[in-house]
Amino acid sequence: MTVGPFKKILLSLLVLLVVVLIGVVGFMNIMGLDFIKALYATVVTMTTTGFGDVVPNNDFGRLFVVFLLVGGVGVVAYASTSLISIVVEGELRHFLGRRGMEKEIQKLQHHIIVCGAGRVGENVIHRLRVDKVPLVAIEQDEDICRRLRGKNILILCENATKDDVLMQAGIERASGLVSALSSDSDNVYVTLTAKSINPAIKVVSRMERPESENKLIRAGADKVISPAVLGGFRMANAILKPATVEFVETVLHRTNMEILLEEVTVHPSSPLVDKVIRTSVVRGVAGVTIVGIIRGNELIVSPGGDEVIRANDILIVIGRPDKFPLLEELTSPPGSAILESRAN
Repeated sequence: MTVGPFKKILLSLLVLLVVVLIGVVGFMNIMGLDFIKALYATVVTMTTTGFGDVVPNNDFGRLFVVFLLVGGVGVVAYASTSLISIVVEGELRHFLGRRGMEKEIQKLQHHIIVCGAGRVGENVIHRLRVDKVPLVAIEQDEDICRRLRGKNILILCENATKDDVLMQAGIERASGLVSALSSDSDNVYVTLTAKSINPAIKVVSRMERPESENKLIRAGADKVISPAVLGGFRMANAILKPATVEFVETVLHRTNMEILLEEVTVHPSSPLVDKVIRTSVVRGVAGVTIVGIIRGNELIVSPGGDEVIRANDILIVIGRPDKFPLLEELTSPPGSAILESRAN
């Protein structure tokens, strides 16, 4: 069993204290010294400093000093070695860094938890960071953990299938979880655990085998994605429809483009509710185009100008990045006099 750095320090100090107490009690009883003199004699004996003013005057006293010298020097050496080891190996720094990281995680609200930071998970983390989404990663591989810590990513080097680890990651406060573990069974377990702790959390899970999809959905996954299948489709489309794929990838993946594809949810109190697209000022004020609407389980592709925007609709829009903040205000409850006047 591995002993943590602070446990080593506490154990060393505890043993040292016990030996000092034995020495003090022994000198007081064997040689009749008072507490101060007994403490002094104990310390100079254990540190091998030696003394000339207090000398054992009988064989029992001499044997006691021999015992104290051997035991005391050993304890002092162990304590010193432990402290030096902690400082030299950086264990203390790592421990304090972990405590600081745990405090940062406790401050997070509505963040995303990424379980598994391998090839798939690391790409998820990269995209979330590009979009400045708060996240916590969970990964068992020490090398990956060190690399991601070097990038200032909050990461727990633990087993994501453990309930207490998900609790450390703030599962009850998180808005979403990506389970990108290599094992389908682990992804099922993580999904079940996440949904049991936080039923409102959105879970996107990785899938390796097609037969695992139904299990993941039954476990509560909102979306199941197979990197192999998705990669195959993209490769096929890249050879059959290269221009289309290039356009879609440019819109979806390049963050420095003048046009982006985004989604926004229409709040029930939004001034856009019950307005037709043609008169909703989405195009005129926000400067974006609605290319699709998700309404419950229905997908409306390329909605016409007479389509009515409903509460809780998810609008799929395309437009310039600097226009999206204005669109978010339009889809939120009324709060801007200028927007309200334009919307009316």
